[in-house]
Amino acid sequence: GVPVESPLFALGAVAGLLGNQFVLVLPSYRGKTLSYGSRSWTSEGTVSLWDGEVDDVLALIHAAWQLPGVADGDAATFGFSAGGAIALLTAIREPGVVRVVDFFGPTNFFGPWAQDLLLRILDDQAPDLASIPELQASVVDPFERGELSLADMRLELLRRSALHFADRLPAVLAHHGLADDVVAVGETQILEAAVREAGGSMQAFYYEGSGHSPFDLDGSLSRTAAFLGALSPAARRVQPPAEMDSRSSWALLASSEIGSQSAKGWPPPIQ
Repeated sequence: GVPVESPLFALGAVAGLLGNQFVLVLPSYRGKTLSYGSRSWTSEGTVSLWDGEVDDVLALIHAAWQLPGVADGDAATFGFSAGGAIALLTAIREPGVVRVVDFFGPTNFFGPWAQDLLLRILDDQAPDLASIPELQASVVDPFERGELSLADMRLELLRRSALHFADRLPAVLAHHGLADDVVAVGETQILEAAVREAGGSMQAFYYEGSGHSPFDLDGSLSRTAAFLGALSPAARRVQPPAEMDSRSSWALLASSEIGSQSAKGWPPPIQ
């Protein structure tokens, strides 16, 4: 499940924005539980890691855009770890998302970090992360049982890999600790290179000695505040982006999920 308190922590990143300048939207993904204090809410449906979850985020953003005073087609997404991947994938599919903040999210399920992770899942040596059982149930187990062909498996992994759609990303701000032992720092580095090669805009900050926690990334919140602050009505009055209504609030979508027998043909190559 996802605790509301976790993404609310990130409000410190937008502390310079007044409450009437943005709308904070927290998704409750299908099949998962959202908790706040002693209360919890469970969404209907079957868990769909980094796939149906993106559909849920898109639906929620479009619902938020229908609220009075919210600028239609104007949003930013941010997320931590698995939520960072969701934030990136959402921006790839929705042109109304104009900025993304990614904290140490996975970006490429055909790279060495992900391939090692998938092999460890197959060998029953997976790390203790909340997203691992979901990835195993939705992708790995069906492949092992022969329910997914190799071609279908490639597609499943491809649509979860923001790297391969880097040319569709808006402006990106990324944070990653160099001592992160959960998601390899190479996941951010390779995305940064791909975005720049595609002619896009990405700022990436790497933090010496820092691990897989936003609390370790000194200065990350102030950098995020400056990055998102460019969308504030005050900033737009100075230099308003084309086709954006500076009188309306914009939607800020927070997605926070910090979470030896190998099958023949695994891991599947991208080509």
